[in-house]
Amino acid sequence: MNVVRIWLLTRDFASRQVRNLLIGVGAVAGALLVVQLLSTAGGTSWNFHEVFFPLCLFGIGAVLTSVSFSDLHMPRRSAAYLTIPASHAEKTAEKLLTTNVAFIIVMYVGYFLYSVLAALLSRILYGESFGLFNPWTLTVWNAVRTYFVVHSIILFGAVYFRRKNLIKTVLVLAVLGIGFSLLAALITYLVFGQTLQSMHITMGPEGYVDGTLRGVPFNALAIRDPEFLQSGAQRIATVARVGAGAVRIFFWYIMAPALWVLTWLRLRETEVAYGV
Repeated sequence: MNVVRIWLLTRDFASRQVRNLLIGVGAVAGALLVVQLLSTAGGTSWNFHEVFFPLCLFGIGAVLTSVSFSDLHMPRRSAAYLTIPASHAEKTAEKLLTTNVAFIIVMYVGYFLYSVLAALLSRILYGESFGLFNPWTLTVWNAVRTYFVVHSIILFGAVYFRRKNLIKTVLVLAVLGIGFSLLAALITYLVFGQTLQSMHITMGPEGYVDGTLRGVPFNALAIRDPEFLQSGAQRIATVARVGAGAVRIFFWYIMAPALWVLTWLRLRETEVAYGV
């Protein structure tokens, strides 16, 4: 992998997208400034930047990433892009650096400068402001870390789908989310159905049977087999902890590298499919 070629690819992509990016960022900054000034008039008891920085990060980043392989899917430009003297790994690395690492750094700097301007105007108009953007809070760090992973999904969608890739990627994610939820519900029912059926809900209009809350309507949980229920609840809790841990490990450490590899493989397949 040649660093010089990656830099040349990065410079070429940035030079062609900088105008559209500046127009989009200017529009977003203007709208955000109006929202912040109106919000300042209502009080500054909440953290404006911790809410809107993640929104800007994900919104602008998703759009930028979705067009990262636009040349690949244009009939007039695909041949020229695929015959650039750079390997598929170098082209993939360039997109990662441009729309992920470099974009995050630019967002940090750009949003901080915006917060300076917004704070000055708020002080002049209202005598108070939301202050400057602090890029080192836990909320901001979690947003950046999450974007680092979510970006890999959008990047793979950008290289996989030829048209309307962002909409199609979101649609696929929604379908997969619904599918996994139904699958998890089915597995839970099949594995722990007997435990769940050992419980049933009854109405107790007179309150607890011991009279401590007599006269208060409530749903009383009647347990047919307390020992079986307790052991079943422990099994459910154990499986839930293990499953949650596995999901966290997959999301934070496995999914992004796996999708980077799939992006690289899809780029190779596209060259063959397009006959270049």
